[in-house]
Amino acid sequence: MENENGSRKPVRIVLSHHDRNNRRGMLDPFASSIDSMAKTSSDRRVAVFAENANGSIKEANRIRRFMQNGGVPTQANLDFLAWFKRKPTKPESFLMNALYKGLFPKDSSFHAYMMQLVANASKNHPGKIDFVPEGHSEEDRNGFTKGKNKFFLSLIHSSVYTHSGKFSKALPHFKNAVNFLASNVRRRDKNITQQLDNVLSEDQTFGLVGEIGAIHTLFTHMVDKKGHKVTRIFPEKEEGNYIYLPIHELTRRLIFHPDKPLSDNDWRIGLVRNLIANHALNLNKEATQQSILKKVWKATKHINIDEVNDLEVSIRSKGSNQALNEYLTQHID
Repeated sequence: MENENGSRKPVRIVLSHHDRNNRRGMLDPFASSIDSMAKTSSDRRVAVFAENANGSIKEANRIRRFMQNGGVPTQANLDFLAWFKRKPTKPESFLMNALYKGLFPKDSSFHAYMMQLVANASKNHPGKIDFVPEGHSEEDRNGFTKGKNKFFLSLIHSSVYTHSGKFSKALPHFKNAVNFLASNVRRRDKNITQQLDNVLSEDQTFGLVGEIGAIHTLFTHMVDKKGHKVTRIFPEKEEGNYIYLPIHELTRRLIFHPDKPLSDNDWRIGLVRNLIANHALNLNKEATQQSILKKVWKATKHINIDEVNDLEVSIRSKGSNQALNEYLTQHID
């Protein structure tokens, strides 16, 4: 668990919204952490973790071995995709899709840029980058796929009812979505903790740098309890604060406070705060998520059930776009 000098192995985890409009701001700390750790790792490797919500542990291990043998996902090495017997036009998994897009600099996706940074690190520190994609058992993956389909259906039904001003009908679907998120985060974070602890237990591993969605702080605490020295990096923090999407606020309450059930008003207010946040984000697609969420949080942090009910009536009479636009105009500077 420790390095040769007896110190705990360093783990630096970048947590963000995966904001495409601010990918450099999100991922520059990821790249600089890899670089600085590789420079101090002597002849040992720096493990680089990338999330893949439904990745196979077998695929993850194959990718890891390929990278350990010198493979780099760059345009100059198209054999990388062929090695996995994937068709370049139809990459099958999220990770392979990100790797494929990463071959082309014009692609603007968040994960493509992240993979380009991993490729750059592999070039700059030959033999020192140990790429570790997230991986799960087939049983877990099958359960995730079934749950994910229900999750998206729940979100769709919830959205239809909230935009129709039928909050009571939306709530059961919204609750299903949040409960799935909470159970899925617990499952994934438990698996990630074990996967990373196994990697960090290897003698040739000096430390680890990773990137994942900000909702996944649970596993960082779990890894810390395993005896590793974890540093959490929130690149989007402003004035020491990080603002979560309202749906993620509720999810985190279920994860970290399972003994404190949410009241009916908590659920109803959370539903509406999430509706307002998503509307504001859709209206401001060029701005960073954090800048918009900060304004929404200030406008809705003290919203009460009477205001929620008033907004429901307004949506029914005026339609969701007009009602939500008026709410934002009245409450956000």
